[in-house]
Amino acid sequence: MRTSTPGCSRRRRDSAMGEDQIVAEVRALLIERHPEWAGQEWIERGVGCLCTEYV
Repeated sequence: MRTSTPGCSRRRRDSAMGEDQIVAEVRALLIERHPEWAGQEWIERGVGCLCTEYV
């Protein structure tokens, strides 16, 4: 059973948002929540992989 993550919603999968817009939104949110994370370059690739799984 999947649990919901705070700040996330199913409507993202169903929306017409492009991958670039989703990546930018998720990146901004992750950096806001975890500014101490080193190596933030993984965010774009990770979100891109998740986006392709739900196409």
